[in-house]
Amino acid sequence: MRTKWSRSFVLLAFLAVLLVSSSAADVTKVLLDNGMTVLVKEVPQVPVVALVSYIRAGSASEPDSIAGMSHFLEHMLFKGTERIGPGEMAREVESLGGYTNAGTGYERTSHIVIVPSRHFAKGLEVQADALMHSVVDATELQMESKVVLEEVRMNLDEP
Repeated sequence: MRTKWSRSFVLLAFLAVLLVSSSAADVTKVLLDNGMTVLVKEVPQVPVVALVSYIRAGSASEPDSIAGMSHFLEHMLFKGTERIGPGEMAREVESLGGYTNAGTGYERTSHIVIVPSRHFAKGLEVQADALMHSVVDATELQMESKVVLEEVRMNLDEP
């Protein structure tokens, strides 16, 4: 498991360096009819596609009564859809040689699917399915609440 994580980290770090070293002129921006903004940055040297969805919801936009909800829903997004069950999304992406991840910050929540560029269409299908057709299973909800609470505890434990 550590080797797989290490390779993913190196790939993400490499992509970050390439993106940071580029100018805004290298990015194509398209506003879709549904209001979604799509940014495209082509990097021919890297044969992967990173599908990153940013949702304008994070901890800063939550009232105290639902504090942590963005983080919790970020976890639940990958727990299954109307089409696939818990764990199947990650297995599907990994079978393509890809990787999934997510994160929640103060102003946004992100969901990431990285796949070899030849699997762009399938990666986009999986990402869209998760964003548009997620289901919340009661058993998964209970299990994931423990994971999120442990993450919160670990963050509070930092010196």
